[in-house]
Amino acid sequence: MKEGELFEDLDHQLKTQGYAIIDFPLSQRQLRTAQSSFKDFLTLPSETKQGIFVPESYPGIEDSIAGYVQSKRKQGSSDNKQHFHYNQVLASQFSKKPGLDPKVINFFNHAEELYHATHQTLEDVFDAFETQYSGIKSYFFPEDGLTQLYNRYIQYEFDEDNLSIAKPHLDRGGFTMAIYESKPGLRLHHFDGQEYITTNVQAHPNKAIIFPGYKLPKVMKQLGYDCPYQALAHDVIIKEIGKQIRNSTVTFLDPCIDIPVRGDPTHFAEDSQLMRHLRSL
Repeated sequence: MKEGELFEDLDHQLKTQGYAIIDFPLSQRQLRTAQSSFKDFLTLPSETKQGIFVPESYPGIEDSIAGYVQSKRKQGSSDNKQHFHYNQVLASQFSKKPGLDPKVINFFNHAEELYHATHQTLEDVFDAFETQYSGIKSYFFPEDGLTQLYNRYIQYEFDEDNLSIAKPHLDRGGFTMAIYESKPGLRLHHFDGQEYITTNVQAHPNKAIIFPGYKLPKVMKQLGYDCPYQALAHDVIIKEIGKQIRNSTVTFLDPCIDIPVRGDPTHFAEDSQLMRHLRSL
């Protein structure tokens, strides 16, 4: 698809439903294999996993950790998960490190393949946007700097039914791309100007789902454009009963300049229109 045609398709989908379904080069089999290598990595001792961590992979940029993180769910909180942020900074520091466990090496090999696929897919998206919004690509894919793209591998563990494992929120970056889920549960909430419309989605073979984050309108404003796209609210709900494990892989693309996020504009108060809408479902 030519850049102009791709932009028209993206523009229509984002304006009418808040997200877009796009082509993705890796098959579900390849994505499952990559996720399997992550699950093997998770079987390693805690000290091995925790040793692969970069607290600030992009100097001066808020929330730019990379590597392994574990969070335990507490009563009333959002989730219980292990996750891993893979980006080029982490790869440069660890992939050639001597003495790595074979499970780490295998995971990194698959993670690198996935990184290149997600990078190329989103670069194609911004080549399309560049045809209408001159200058926007350089904010995300700078010629003389690091692209702030990372893939998040997530494993949720839970033993409740009808569980909100990720509460309704906006992502803080520029674009999010959902590429793999072992179980359905992702819900997207598009505001059409009057009310919220909730859609249950799941990526299909050789397809990915992209949607804007909080910082995309901020970047477009800096470029002098009115942004016609909204940051998209979303959550993850699991309705199965019994002990469950859910794996997913998500790509986050942030602008290469720091855009401060004051307070917490990415979550929703209980009396907000979105939360009232969700309680009515």
